[in-house]
Amino acid sequence: MANHGTATSNGIPFENHDQELISEDSRGSRISRVSSISFDSLEASQPPDYCWHGVTGGGYAPRGTEDASNTLLLGSSEATRNSRLQAPPDYSQHQYFHAQLDNQNGPLAPLQVGTPTKPTLQSNRASIWQVLSLWMFQLSALILSCASFVSIVSVAAAFSGRPLSDWTFEILSINSIIAGLTTTMKGALMVPIADSISQAKWSWFSSSASGTTGRPLRHLDRIDQVSRGIWGSLIWLIRHPFAFYFVSVGAILTILMAGIDLVSQQIVQIDSRQIINATGTASMPWVQNVSRMDQQTWLAAVYEGIFRTSIQDLPAICPTGNCTWDTVPSIGVCGKCLDITDKMPKSWMSCSGKLCNYTGTPFPGDTRLVNAPAPNSNFDNSNITSYPKLLSVPVTTIGGGNNYIYDTLGMPQFSSGLSVALGTFDVINIPLTQNDIVYKNYSFGEPSISQCGFWFCMQAFSVSVTSGIQKQEMRSAGAPEAPVEDDGGIIMAGSVMYFNQTPGFNMRGLNFTVQSPDSQPAIWDTVPFTTALGGTSYVHLYDAFSLDEPPVLSAWTKTVDDRDSWVERLAKSLSNVVRQENQVPAQDDVYAGVAFSEQTYILVTWPWIAFPAFLLLSGILLFIVNFLMISGVNGYTWVNGQVMLLLADVDHTIKEQARGSYRSDEELTKAIGNMKIHLEGDQGGWNFKKVS
Repeated sequence: MANHGTATSNGIPFENHDQELISEDSRGSRISRVSSISFDSLEASQPPDYCWHGVTGGGYAPRGTEDASNTLLLGSSEATRNSRLQAPPDYSQHQYFHAQLDNQNGPLAPLQVGTPTKPTLQSNRASIWQVLSLWMFQLSALILSCASFVSIVSVAAAFSGRPLSDWTFEILSINSIIAGLTTTMKGALMVPIADSISQAKWSWFSSSASGTTGRPLRHLDRIDQVSRGIWGSLIWLIRHPFAFYFVSVGAILTILMAGIDLVSQQIVQIDSRQIINATGTASMPWVQNVSRMDQQTWLAAVYEGIFRTSIQDLPAICPTGNCTWDTVPSIGVCGKCLDITDKMPKSWMSCSGKLCNYTGTPFPGDTRLVNAPAPNSNFDNSNITSYPKLLSVPVTTIGGGNNYIYDTLGMPQFSSGLSVALGTFDVINIPLTQNDIVYKNYSFGEPSISQCGFWFCMQAFSVSVTSGIQKQEMRSAGAPEAPVEDDGGIIMAGSVMYFNQTPGFNMRGLNFTVQSPDSQPAIWDTVPFTTALGGTSYVHLYDAFSLDEPPVLSAWTKTVDDRDSWVERLAKSLSNVVRQENQVPAQDDVYAGVAFSEQTYILVTWPWIAFPAFLLLSGILLFIVNFLMISGVNGYTWVNGQVMLLLADVDHTIKEQARGSYRSDEELTKAIGNMKIHLEGDQGGWNFKKVS
């Protein structure tokens, strides 16, 4: 028969056997206490076959032989003491009975009857406050993480866009403060995340979650590794990404948390920007009224434009090295050269044999070449002596021209007395196509005539200075490009010519004027052009071939392939001297620029805040889900505690399969890692049991 009860007296057990119960007290004393009497595995319809019968020294008798009152009698060696313990009317399975007597012959303690329940992970729902009391440390860490994030946002918002000089905390920079707050946020946030992951393994192995299929034993270690860092998280996501979503989310957050330090460096940066300098005045030369000109300065500008390969822009005044201007209008000089050979009358060329006379456009003192080579003529040693004049042959000449170019360009008003034309000149050229000095064989090509003209025009400048480097662009307009009104962009009023308002030139309704040539004829006389450009080039053919060429014509012939650029350089040189000689005084400068100074300031890149905000919000949600899972089940909070694992029992079949595999964790995991288990409770505690 199965054991039905156990009692103790001074530490010596009394055991219930099939026929008798013998109580021995080595000191001969009486029984002082009955700790417990239990009946195991009794059917409710079958009362026990034996009941306790109190005698001196203790004992029991078969049912029917005990006292008629069906009582349990407990006695002592000193005196017989009748005490009755009534048996319960129902003997359900797992009922147990507990009775106590004091050791001083006191009254018999009441019988306690109960039914022990099997503990499980879902036995009782825990209240929220019960669970909360067990997670106060993790909750405090979460609050600290939130406070750190709020501090990051507050510091960034307080100093966003402000000069670096406003940061007066000399011991630490603002970046150091942000980095420190980020580190605090990261460390504090990992506490609830890691503990939530570790706690999840108990729910993962609970009998209700694992069901009848169980979970692989190896998950116990791998979930624990997820809570420890990046490597364990990577292993879980690679091998079990869809096994337990709660743990997978925690693993992702653990990995992303590693990048928060790098991101924090991008939140606040030290940058530089340009701010307006109220004390600096930026200006550049511009002309509103042209009324004076020094003739020697003018002539110097002509020569500079002819001989220089580049003409520099007039420097703007920028005290800070960084300045900008709106479009600045100014009166300047424009120019153009055209090949007018096919426009010339036949009479411009008069030939006799291999020699011709060439006459340019009608003008007082016409430009002429006399006894020059005929078109496509050839001279060699046999006929040079027949033409003694060929010993010195004129091939290129330059002189004053008429206003034909203005008519061609659509500026007929420049041909009238009401003009701002600066003058024109003609260039007659006969190219030398072959030059054989040894055999004295010389050939000439087709003659050509070009006319160049210059005039006052409106110009618009786009100017900026950055780090001391000036950038300037110029657009020009005048009668050819301006809307035709009266004289086509120029209006005559007495001795003054006004430029029309040109769209896009920012003229602001101001009057831009040039004094009439009639008022100061010496300034606009074309003599400076003819004087500077005049002359004739000669080729000496006989004994020693040589070229007698004035410097101006040398510059002209060398720019034959880029004639427009040559004219632009000359016009720019003349514009510069006009702007220098007639510059608007600083006190009247309505086109003054804006000077900027460089300022170092704090730049906050707000989009980078989204990353730590996302991690914080995700960590909070993970903690809340974990909190609800615990409070909704039983409130057990074991997290990563090793004591629980130490006290938990393991199914003997698992131990049997692990036998002989204890040399390494890898070997042990290989032996039993794939076994399906779940966690359940029994009267002795918690037990990892294999699922069949």
